[in-house]
Parts: sequence; structure tokens; C-alpha cells
Amino acid sequence: MSINVNVISQGMVTPIGIGALATAAAARAGINRYTNSPAEGVSGEPIKIAVVPDECLPEIEFKDNSTQLALYQRLIKLGVAALTEAVGSLPPEKQLNEAIPVFLALPERRCGQPFPALEPILKDLNNAVECNIDLLTSRVFPVGRAAGFRALAEAYQLLANTHLERVIVGGIDSYFDLDLLKLLDAEKRMLGDNSVDGFVPGEGAAFLVLEKATLDQPFQANLSIQAPCVSEESGHYYSDEPCLGNGLTSAISGVIESAQLSYPIQTVLCSVNGESLQVKEWSIALTRNTQAFTQGFKVEHPAECYGDLGAATVPTLLGLSFTGLSKGYLSSPLLVWSASDNECRGAVVIKNNQMAG
Repeated sequence: MSINVNVISQGMVTPIGIGALATAAAARAGINRYTNSPAEGVSGEPIKIAVVPDECLPEIEFKDNSTQLALYQRLIKLGVAALTEAVGSLPPEKQLNEAIPVFLALPERRCGQPFPALEPILKDLNNAVECNIDLLTSRVFPVGRAAGFRALAEAYQLLANTHLERVIVGGIDSYFDLDLLKLLDAEKRMLGDNSVDGFVPGEGAAFLVLEKATLDQPFQANLSIQAPCVSEESGHYYSDEPCLGNGLTSAISGVIESAQLSYPIQTVLCSVNGESLQVKEWSIALTRNTQAFTQGFKVEHPAECYGDLGAATVPTLLGLSFTGLSKGYLSSPLLVWSASDNECRGAVVIKNNQMAG
């Protein structure tokens, strides 16, 4: 079944904004929230980081602090803030009266550490937010920066192949862990005064409420998400193989072909975070797909404002895209792509249904 999917609500919390519209406005203005963390790098200088102020996070009473790491509790607080906005901003006629599946992007395993969060986080979110989550159908995708594309692909298939009309896609992540920061610094991945090839760790959460529109159900909005394309890159950051850019090329080529665009891509939002490997992959993928992009197309990489959001990257980029397109300062068709530290790569096209492409 071929469908188009609309975003009917969103929620977001990032270092530059509490709320989807606040984050979009700050990113458009180029506001930067990089600051020094309490962790000191091997060079002796503080490690830069971008965090959400503690006073902006909800107060949650955890039943057993001894069994829950501080990082996990922070993930819950970030998720609750964003999911509450996404559900609370739904129009009255679209309130969620039944249990709804949630497809959640989560951090991948980093530096030999255990996964920061897995399936139990869905139950904890359900207990903390006034939203009835369908825990049996919901899934988590702990594959990092591009995990949102796997979550979106699963959600898209569920909407296409069932009578379900709505799902929630989201992502939560945080690098605000001193041990993790020191490990990443030891790998020489942090951006600093003496390093230009590196990223600033961030944190955040974003959720989108998606609704399908079929031939017998007119669009509720002009903008729709096409089916995403997910692929894998064998030459990823932690691989011994050279990066040939095949994974990102495949994702971008696949999604452009399936979208059947009549107009070339006008805008790109991506996960480029300051590390040269992502720039290299993007350059290769763009060279192999040059014909699909208009001359002088616009590229935005908002990690330069809010830091690397990890698994929250894709839902955040999608939310920023919909806000920009709906307000007219971004142009359609728009491509969103992202690359994880490990294999996962993905891309999706958002287009205006009033245009031929």
C-alpha cells in the first residue's frame, strides 16, 4: 500500500530551545550554546559540551535511584519533556484516545560501555507521561545518530500495512556523562581549541506524531514524509575498512528514486557535526547524486548550534524541516540524512503535496 505520512504534532527539547518552535527559531538565528564541561581532556583544557539547563527539565521522582544510572535518569527527563509537548500540542479533534505505538531511537553502545537504554525506557516514559503507549507494538532502535530512520521506516511500514492511523516516532540521547566524555576525548574526537576535526557532544529529545493520508482521506497538511531509505556503511568510524561512502550514497539514491521527484532537491538538513568522516561521506554521496540537486541548494547542519544530539538527531532534523517548510524559510523538496558512528545510514525526502515534486 502506497501512503503519504503527515506530521500533525511535535515536541522537542535541545540545548538551544525548550520546545519545537523555540529550537527552530534559535537554530535559524544561529544561536550557539557550547560551553565547558566539568571534564578535562588529555590536553588539559575543558571538554566543550552543549546541555539542556537542569532547571528546564521536569522533576521526576525515581523509585530506586540505586539501580538507575544518572545518565539514564537524564534520558527519561529529556524524553518526558519532549513527548509531553508532542502529545499536548495535538489539536482537539486528533487527541489520542487509544494506545499508540512509539518507535524510539536510542544511543548505540559507545566506547565499550553498555547500552545507556533499551526497551524498559518505553515503560518508564509511559509511566511518566499522560500518553497511553502501546508497549506491545512499540520498539526501540539503539543504533545512534541515524537510528531515527530505522524508527521511521518501521513506523511507515506499520501505517502502510495496517488500519492504524497514527504512530509516534522519537529519539532521546545525551553525552552528559563525564566518563563518556573522557573516553571520546581519548579517541581524539572532541572539538577543542587545538582540534578542528571533532564534535561537541550535546543532548536532546524529539518526538513526532505521524498520521497517514490515503486517497480516501484528504491531506491534513501540504507537507508529507516519503518512505525513508536505510543502509549500512562498512567503512564506519570504528571499522578498519576504508570509508567509500557506499552506505550514505545508497540511502540518498534510494530515497530520491522512490520519491519520484519532478523538481530537484532544494534544501538539505544533515547530521554533519564537525568530524571529517561525515563530510567525506556526504561529498562522495553528493558527487554520485549531483543530478538530483538544484544548483546552489541550501545545506544546514544545526549541530553547530546545539551540538551532536546522537540518537535524537533525526527526529530533531525532521521537526526543524517541517517547521521551516511550513513557515516558508526552507524550500521543498527537502532531503534529511544522517550517519551513525557504526554502520547505520539513512535518508528521507519531505515534499510539498501541492507541487508536482
